[in-house]
Amino acid sequence: MGKTVFGVIPARYASVRFPGKPLAMIGDEPMVVRVYRRALSSGIFSGLVVATEDERIVSVCREHAVPAVMTRADHPSGTDRVHEAAELEAAGREADIIVNVQGDEPLIDPAALVRLVKPLETVPQNAVAASSVCARLVDQAEYHNPNVVKVVLDSSGRALYFSRAPVPFARDGGLPERVWRHIGLYAYTRPAIESFVRLPESFLERTERLEQLRLLENGVPFYMEEVTAAPPAVDTPEDLAHVIELIRQGKGGV
Repeated sequence: MGKTVFGVIPARYASVRFPGKPLAMIGDEPMVVRVYRRALSSGIFSGLVVATEDERIVSVCREHAVPAVMTRADHPSGTDRVHEAAELEAAGREADIIVNVQGDEPLIDPAALVRLVKPLETVPQNAVAASSVCARLVDQAEYHNPNVVKVVLDSSGRALYFSRAPVPFARDGGLPERVWRHIGLYAYTRPAIESFVRLPESFLERTERLEQLRLLENGVPFYMEEVTAAPPAVDTPEDLAHVIELIRQGKGGV
């Protein structure tokens, strides 16, 4: 029997740059509903829920027949919210792999979720391990943009480091031959996500403001899978307008 996979879509209403972002409309449905439907179409989940701190998001999800759970408002990271949501659901408590599906990725590729969990399907049942995905970075401006997270890989494809800085640094100038853009999808074995919530915030995590560094700094392997492209996330109203235009042009997938 294969390993069971439970997915959580963390969706905070109280976004600093874009309050109410999960409920922003894309066509005739809220963004969080679109994310749920695209993720569900991957076919990998034994259960999939939206996790939020706001009753308005729960209400809208229920109107669209999307499962949603209320979680604490004071979680320090999305992964902490994902862990609580998984513990609230029977399918989550029984799952072997827990997936964090970002709620601001309305163009998420369902095939990327299939690739995301692939490395963890073969690790031992009690392994403390995580996986994520990345895409080739070919734009000089993105290389230097601190909002674009880069990941450095070893020769086997595992993550050596995640950073907002331009890494690996090109001493001779230009764009290095191999630069990877990290895409914020995460899969954890159950022991890994339980380790995450027990560990204190790490120095590197606090410095870069990248929660995935907590596990990496504590020696937990991050298996990376390559995907063809990094879909734009929605952090601001301007990002939303860009996504809507891509969909209008037929570049937004299903």
